[in-house]
Amino acid sequence: MKIFLTIIGIVIIVIVIIFLVKSPSQRPADITLPTPVVSDANTTIPTTSASSTADQALLSSPKTVTFNVTGKSLSFLPDEIRVKKGDHVKINFTSMDSTHDFVIDEFSIRTDRLQAGVSDTVEFIADKTGIFEYYCSFGEHKAMGMTGTLIVE
Repeated sequence: MKIFLTIIGIVIIVIVIIFLVKSPSQRPADITLPTPVVSDANTTIPTTSASSTADQALLSSPKTVTFNVTGKSLSFLPDEIRVKKGDHVKINFTSMDSTHDFVIDEFSIRTDRLQAGVSDTVEFIADKTGIFEYYCSFGEHKAMGMTGTLIVE
């Protein structure tokens, strides 16, 4: 009877390990993140394409700035986000490999805790300048280095 219970316990442990550590072929493929965009009611302009004086003036006024952020392998991609004070910031966050969330305390934003492959969006106004940390609050992820930097200029 003890041997039977031991075998069942080992089988359960193996199943849990297999569930938690998926093979690379079962993980979602890495995605290529687009360049952050600045948009108003009528246009979408890549932040890297502003070359004329008119484009510079358009970018200097408060706009909605959208970032696609992924959480994977105890890190964020991108691990730095830069915006202007007054910008409306939209973060589309996707957990790629396990349970993660996206938190910025100073702006009181937090996504849901997301399983692999699931996304959530948070929005806020960057109403103060400074350097702020974003992090994953799940388990010990923050302590293990799952952090990034929001810079509001």
